[in-house]
Amino acid sequence: MEYVRHLIKANNNNITDAEIETLLEEAREKSSDGITANNGKGISIGYIENEDNYQYQVIRLYE
Repeated sequence: MEYVRHLIKANNNNITDAEIETLLEEAREKSSDGITANNGKGISIGYIENEDNYQYQVIRLYE
């Protein structure tokens, strides 16, 4: 999890720890619908889980 937080910060160093936690929580909640969480600041987070493991996907959006 620390690496995921590091990746998010590396792609947007102005993001707060609270915003990161919100993104991670939203990603878990939206995963069953196949939707990523997006903070509107260029970061989108996906989440995949199965019986044995889980995975976060950090996506940097460029305009």
